[in-house]
Amino acid sequence: MARSRESPGVLVAGRYRLVDALGDPHAREPLHRWRAHDELLGRPVTLSIVPPGPEAAATLAGARAAALLTCASAVRVLDVLDDVPDGGHAGAVVSEWVEGEDLESVLLREGPLGSELAVSVGLAATELLAELPDPRAARLRPADVLVCPDGRVCLALDRSGYAPAAGPTPTACVAALVYAALTARWPLPGLTALPPAPALDGRTAPHHVRAGLDPRLDALVEDALGGGGPDLPGLADQLGALRRPPAPEPLPGSRRRIALVLPVVVGLVLATGLALLAWQLSRSVTRDSGTPPAVRQRSSASASPTPTPSAPAATSGVLAVAGVRAVDPFGDGTEGTGTEALVLDDDPATAWRTSAYFRRPDFGGLKRGLGLVLDLPAPASVSSVEVDMTVPGAAYEVWGSDVPLDRPPAGTPLGRVESAGLQERVPLRAGPSVRWVLLWFRSLPPARDRAGAYRAEVTTVRLTGTPAR
Repeated sequence: MARSRESPGVLVAGRYRLVDALGDPHAREPLHRWRAHDELLGRPVTLSIVPPGPEAAATLAGARAAALLTCASAVRVLDVLDDVPDGGHAGAVVSEWVEGEDLESVLLREGPLGSELAVSVGLAATELLAELPDPRAARLRPADVLVCPDGRVCLALDRSGYAPAAGPTPTACVAALVYAALTARWPLPGLTALPPAPALDGRTAPHHVRAGLDPRLDALVEDALGGGGPDLPGLADQLGALRRPPAPEPLPGSRRRIALVLPVVVGLVLATGLALLAWQLSRSVTRDSGTPPAVRQRSSASASPTPTPSAPAATSGVLAVAGVRAVDPFGDGTEGTGTEALVLDDDPATAWRTSAYFRRPDFGGLKRGLGLVLDLPAPASVSSVEVDMTVPGAAYEVWGSDVPLDRPPAGTPLGRVESAGLQERVPLRAGPSVRWVLLWFRSLPPARDRAGAYRAEVTTVRLTGTPAR
C-alpha cells in the first residue's frame, strides 16, 4: 500500500497520533490504515483514513452501523470522523486495536488451515452478519478476518466497507470464508490475493481441492456456495454442531449384548465377594472374643437395656472431588480444556490457565466470564473454598448447585472475591447441600508471560465442608 500524505507523529483530529502505517495491498480503494495512539484515553487504536471517492460515504455509513455491533466477533468501532480537513480526506474510522493477523496473510504464508479453525471463522462471520440490519451489505473477504494469537477469530468491517450491494447471500459469504480457510482459495468474485477456486460441473466444493475433510462440513459449504443449504441461523447451528463430537454409534448385535450383560456379571461378582468378606470378619470377631455367640446373646438379654447410641455427627474437612472441567458458555467451549485436573494435584508448579486477553481484564470485553466446575462424589455442605493462583488480582464468584452447571450462573453466589490474593480462602454462606461447585471468573489478573495481557492461572482448588448424611 502506498503511504498517504500522513506520516508518523501526525495528530489527526487533534486526538489520534499516527504511529505505524499498516499495509493492505488488496483493498479496492485502499484505506490509509495506521496503528495510532488515542492521546485522550491513552490507548492504541486502528485508524483508517477514508479518501474521497464514490465509496467514501458508504464506507463511513457502514462504520456507523458497525459501531452498534455488540457481538464478540466484531472489532469494535470507537469513533467515526466525518472529515479530516487537515489531510483533505473524506473522513476516518477509529476502531479497537486487535493483536492479530488477517486470514488472507495467514493463508498465503501457511496454506490451508485445520477444520476447527475454519469452523471458528464461519461461526464468527455468522455471529457478525446476524447483528447487521442488512447482512447482504457486508462485503467480507479473507483480509477482513483477524486470527488472534489466542485462537480467537474476529472480523473488522472497517477493512472491507459496508454498503448496500447485490452481492452474494449471507450464507454464501460465510461459506466462502470457510472454503478459503480450508483450501487457501477464494470461490467468489472480489479482490484478493488468493487464487480462484476451481468449479467442477458448476459446483464448488472444498473436496475438489483438499481430500480428507469432514464430509458434513464439505457438503455444508458446497450447498451454501451453490445457493442451497440452510439460512444464516441454520448455518450457525450446523457449524456449531460440527464442533461437538458425534454421539457414539450403538454396538452391533453380539457386542451390544455383551455390553449389557457385563455390568450385571461384574455386580454379582462384587456382591459375592463382599458377602464372603463379611462372613470372614464375623468369624474372626467370634474367635477373638472367646465367647460363643449364644452366651453373648444371653448376656446382653439379661443386662439392663441401654439406649442405642446415635450415629456420630459428620465432621467438617477437605472434601473429595471426583472431577473438574472448564465451562466456557460465551466462547467456543474449548478454552482451558485438558488441564483442569491440575488444580487437584496439590502441585504449585502446575496450573490450569485461561487464554490471554488484551486491553481489559474482563476478558478483553469479549465475554462475561469463564469457570471451573468441581464435581463432588456425593452432595455436601460446602463451607469454604481455597484458591491458589500464580498472580493476584482476579475477581471470581463461587456457586453451588444440585444439577450440572453448564450455563452462566444466575442468582446469588455462595461467595465472592473482588481482588484475590495468591492464596485466598473464601468462606461461603450456609445453604443446602450441593453436588457441583462452580468457580466463576469475572475478571483476570495481569498475565505473567505477556505484557499488556490478562490471564488466570489456578494451581490449586480445595473445598472444605461436611458430607450430607
